[in-house]
Amino acid sequence: MWMTQVLQKKDQHGKPSGIWHLCASSDEGGGFYAGCDHEHRSPEEADACREAKIAVGAVTGFPYEPAKITINGVEHELDGDKISHEQICELAGKPVHASVTYRGPRKGDSERSGITHAGKSIDLETGMIFTCVVTGNA
Repeated sequence: MWMTQVLQKKDQHGKPSGIWHLCASSDEGGGFYAGCDHEHRSPEEADACREAKIAVGAVTGFPYEPAKITINGVEHELDGDKISHEQICELAGKPVHASVTYRGPRKGDSERSGITHAGKSIDLETGMIFTCVVTGNA
């Protein structure tokens, strides 16, 4: 079975180096793989590395696919499992006081919809549609 996790690289003395990588390892003799060659200074940065996700997905047989969403009619590919109200407004080219509505699949078998506000994040799934507009009340 393949396991993926973010690990901290050790220096030549076996001490933590402060360099992080998304890695895959197999308990069935498949080996150990670091997802990318470049250095990450935090576990969050390593976990968000698209290059590492693609490489680890290829090794484990579970290809990485970013979430594909639409914001104001424009398609975007996003890494991660959440998007903030502020990120939606930025991608839409609107100020953060804009009104944002969304609709889309929920776990693949139902539909969900709602509104966001500053400071709120939404769980992402491929196929979600966001509308970001500035209204007279915003």
